[in-house]
Amino acid sequence: MLNKYDIYLYSSNNNKFENKTAEIESCFFTDSMLNVVFKNSIDYKVYTYSKDKYILKPHANSYTFLNYLYEISKEKNNFNSEDTLLYNIYSHFINQSISQESALFSFLKTKQIKRYKLKNVLIFPFSTNKSQCEAVEKAFSSQITVIEGPPGTGKTQTILNIIANIILNNKTVAVVSNNNDAATNIYEKLSKDNLHFMCARLGNKNNKEEFIKNQSDEYPSVLKNDLNINTKEIKQKILTTYKKVLEIFDSEIKIANYNKELHDLKLEYNHFKNDKKIENNEDNMLQFSLENISKLASYKSILK
Repeated sequence: MLNKYDIYLYSSNNNKFENKTAEIESCFFTDSMLNVVFKNSIDYKVYTYSKDKYILKPHANSYTFLNYLYEISKEKNNFNSEDTLLYNIYSHFINQSISQESALFSFLKTKQIKRYKLKNVLIFPFSTNKSQCEAVEKAFSSQITVIEGPPGTGKTQTILNIIANIILNNKTVAVVSNNNDAATNIYEKLSKDNLHFMCARLGNKNNKEEFIKNQSDEYPSVLKNDLNINTKEIKQKILTTYKKVLEIFDSEIKIANYNKELHDLKLEYNHFKNDKKIENNEDNMLQFSLENISKLASYKSILK
């Protein structure tokens, strides 16, 4: 219920209904009575409200608003609703102006966001790590992907790898931001690899004019040599290499965990070593265990 409605409860102190949705842990009906458990309740006490003491309001969104217009249009002219202005606006907007394959269409129709099975081999020409690889994979397997993280976690690198894969599949991409710095950062990083000619900076009038003015009939080649490329063979090599890279990422995570465990054991060992009650044979046994873990952690160089 909390996912669909805002719950307003009558307050005798203010003599009005107040939105208490954020304060409610759970709620349920008993006949027409609304039973509510609040988040700050220590003993999960249930408060009961009669029908005149609560109001349920559906969450407002674009879909409910458009449906509202649609219902008004039908009520306005029941016999010929398709001729009404509101109905035509609604019908045109939903069924013609928006692609049915778009995420916006799914949102307005309150449908499940589509997920896809990866069909193409992904490339990572810009530096990456395991979490960034997973983010790129999700970007190409879902209609909408939200990638978040604090500064320095590689969001820009992830965007660059997403752009690279979009271009690889002969598609175009719009990079938008609420400030120029973020978009400029993407452009500058592409420029370092001589890929700026693929970008059109269209954020304002000056950028548009500069882009048109600097157009040229010649573009730099992204290939060092003109060779007959076996695309199928290259894709297979990329896929094989990608799997190996993921294995290395997993190994690095394991090594990091082993190093942490080694550090904790060494710390604990030093505490025991300072304790005069420790037996010599126990001391030797612990030292033997530490040496084995040290060998395990040293495999990092072999994996790389």
